[in-house]
Amino acid sequence: LFNNGKHSRDFTYIDDIVNGVVNVLKKPKSSRGKKNSPYSIFNIGSGKSIKLMDFINLIEMNLGVKAKKQMLPMQDGDVIQTWADISEFKSNYKYDPTTSAKDGVKAFINWYKSYNNLN
Repeated sequence: LFNNGKHSRDFTYIDDIVNGVVNVLKKPKSSRGKKNSPYSIFNIGSGKSIKLMDFINLIEMNLGVKAKKQMLPMQDGDVIQTWADISEFKSNYKYDPTTSAKDGVKAFINWYKSYNNLN
């Protein structure tokens, strides 16, 4: 874990991303994006940052195993904290991510175990 695991990132559950993309597809093409532009670029995410170690702890808790962690110094070019600014996407496409990291990790691990017959 670079920066000794002291990063924060915007982890977003796949269903929230899919719902955002579907919202774009449902909106008429003529009303998408900025005026006089054939396209627009939006951030899509949860809009919240979560500490990497908290995220790893959620994975460990749901798997029932402790991760083997190798702590490393900050990587060149990396940043300590990131998150998506979803304000414009929310207002243009009624995007509202609702899945918490806790619920998303649990749902993903349950799906993964079921899909791979690991139950």
